[in-house]
Amino acid sequence: MRLFSANTNSSFTLFNGESDSLPQIFELLPNQEELLTTVVMYVSALSLCGSFLNIITTIVLKNYLISVGKLIIALSMMDAIACIGSFLDPIRANSQMYCNFISYLSIFGYIGSLFWTATFAFSLYSTVHLNTSGIASNNFKKYVLSSILLSLSYACVPVVINYYKLDKRTGYCVHAIDKDDEVDWKLQIVITFPSAICILFCLFCNLSVLRKLREFGTRMYFELLIIPCILIVCNAPSTIIELTTDPLKKNLPFYLILIQNILFNSQGFLNSIAYGLSRKNISGWKEKCRKRNRDKLDLTLSDSDDPSKKSNTQLSMQGSLLLPSFLQGLDEDER
Repeated sequence: MRLFSANTNSSFTLFNGESDSLPQIFELLPNQEELLTTVVMYVSALSLCGSFLNIITTIVLKNYLISVGKLIIALSMMDAIACIGSFLDPIRANSQMYCNFISYLSIFGYIGSLFWTATFAFSLYSTVHLNTSGIASNNFKKYVLSSILLSLSYACVPVVINYYKLDKRTGYCVHAIDKDDEVDWKLQIVITFPSAICILFCLFCNLSVLRKLREFGTRMYFELLIIPCILIVCNAPSTIIELTTDPLKKNLPFYLILIQNILFNSQGFLNSIAYGLSRKNISGWKEKCRKRNRDKLDLTLSDSDDPSKKSNTQLSMQGSLLLPSFLQGLDEDER
């Protein structure tokens, strides 16, 4: 999603002037801008595919029957929605309404992704630290309702403050900054503060779980700690840069812009690797393959037990053995 810190650090960070053309704070070189757009598109495509793969895996292996599977489906759906903004971003807009739609959809998915990752971390924390293993399943409907209400309401914020604005000169939706602003407060409200809160919460939950697991002397739940860690890795660079560097990012090197955009858009892809390569899912897919092979073998054996099919098979085999090797693959007419 170039909607966020990507636009703030690129040529798409603009002053909100009175003219039809919004003057830019600074410009990337054409090849840099093209590279940034291409990389974000490819990484978002990987994240979108990874999110759908997580959903398919959860359904096929019937992991949705347990709390972790339910959380993964909800998280993957929000990641997928957030990725759609990356594909809508390069499309020329006909009106401000289209820009509002992109910002609303992207923020809806992004806030939902933060919420479900935090819920994942809290469920793990409550299981290990508070010994309440059923909290995710028992409260799942409440979590779904809270996620929808929070995402729907918070997604209105970028629309109200005109986070995304139509540049009539280029025809693209751009992140507009008011002319007298010394900091990008719109970005901080829409992205930085929610991201920082979620990062701190996930850090607290993960560290608490790790401390408890050390006390117990077990490595159980270690794989589940990866999902909150991925959120931290993907969101921390853009959050730290926003809070510690030049408020308007005028002197930010391009390689930092590229790195933070790659990480920011790769959460769905990394989640799919962490979840898809977990021992439980690998064992589940192996069992699926074994069961399929066993079913095929049972079908073959049942056919061989049929006397008529067995005699026909034997006659066919005997007939083929009497033919020269170069005739065994031919039809009767061809012989």
